[in-house]
Amino acid sequence: MEEHAKLTDTSRSNLRRAQSAVQRMGMLTDDLITFSEVTAPREQLSEINLRHAFLFARHQLQRAIEESGAVIETDTLPTIYSYQDLMEHLWNQLLSNAIKFHAEGSTPHVQIGYRYLQGKDINIATADPTVHYHCIRFKDNGIGFDPIYSDKIFGMFQRLHTQQHYKGTGMGLAICRRIAEAHEGFITVDSVEGEGSTFYCYLKDLSPAQE
Repeated sequence: MEEHAKLTDTSRSNLRRAQSAVQRMGMLTDDLITFSEVTAPREQLSEINLRHAFLFARHQLQRAIEESGAVIETDTLPTIYSYQDLMEHLWNQLLSNAIKFHAEGSTPHVQIGYRYLQGKDINIATADPTVHYHCIRFKDNGIGFDPIYSDKIFGMFQRLHTQQHYKGTGMGLAICRRIAEAHEGFITVDSVEGEGSTFYCYLKDLSPAQE
């Protein structure tokens, strides 16, 4: 009887591990599909209200916001020329990260800012000095990370933490980089381990008036 009980416990443990593996595989498949969709050619730009994109992401993440008690503040957000699906992916991912990566027992505090900048005023080599960019800033008070990983985290399948601590596929920020590149822009991050991170997403102004 004792051996049977041990076998049952082992079987249950194996089943839990198998279910977890299936769940991770499903998440990875979804993210790979999203990555593929983001990199596909696009033709039609449209006017996208960034305030609406934020509200959509907040609705999608309502459970995580309520469970964590997250406080989210935003600047006034404008309407820009973009792609609806890409903006939804971008806001969902960056807001989700800002909420998720907080220290146990702390309350996430997210500040979302916006600036309209000329490329010559951006101290980044890849910025085109002759055009303007929409800069969307996501600042959090989370766990942060060592700045030496500031570029690595935007690669595919890159994770700084184990599944046991923070779930994910390591694809989210790679998708964000692709979205920025689809707007002829780029994404950067400043971070201090134990103090938080600030992501800056620069999207080229693609409005007809700028052509």
